[in-house]
Amino acid sequence: EPLQYGFVCVSVSVDLVLYLSTKTRKMMRSMCIVRSHLLHVRCFSSSTLTKPALARIVATEHELSQAKSERIVDTIFDSIVETVAAGDSVRIGGFGSFDKQLYARRRGRNPNTGEEIIIPETHRPKFKSYPTFQKIVKNS
Repeated sequence: EPLQYGFVCVSVSVDLVLYLSTKTRKMMRSMCIVRSHLLHVRCFSSSTLTKPALARIVATEHELSQAKSERIVDTIFDSIVETVAAGDSVRIGGFGSFDKQLYARRRGRNPNTGEEIIIPETHRPKFKSYPTFQKIVKNS
């Protein structure tokens, strides 16, 4: 069943973890979490982690139902969106910050007609990753 969400949970001994090289783990594009004497490996079959797959990870890691974990994931994302839309910042330690940024009015060109147009000022969400997150991505 986990396969439909793009990952598989496998339990192996810690000895096998030590045997696997870093390069092998990177090639598998796996995220390894050691819990007591077990290793849970999630192998993502695609390069995109979707919301249902994230909810499945939460359900598996915390022994929750899929429906409950989906509500938790939805609540987290909805809270981030509502907070940023209201003009406040969201700061998640070790991950990054979400802010609402104002982009000034500017001149542009209609690509179909070539006519010069004025693009009005607009607000857009902005994400800035923290150094911890950047370091993990850089070294993976």
